[in-house]
Amino acid sequence: MEGAALLIALFYRYLFYGYRILAQAFLTNNCHWVAIT
Repeated sequence: MEGAALLIALFYRYLFYGYRILAQAFLTNNCHWVAIT
């Protein structure tokens, strides 16, 4: 049970970081696109 909890915690951590990176990239892309137009 402990191993599964640790695995889930790691999974959520990577999911959160991946989502943050994607959101940041999307926002910068959006701002860049807005700046161009």
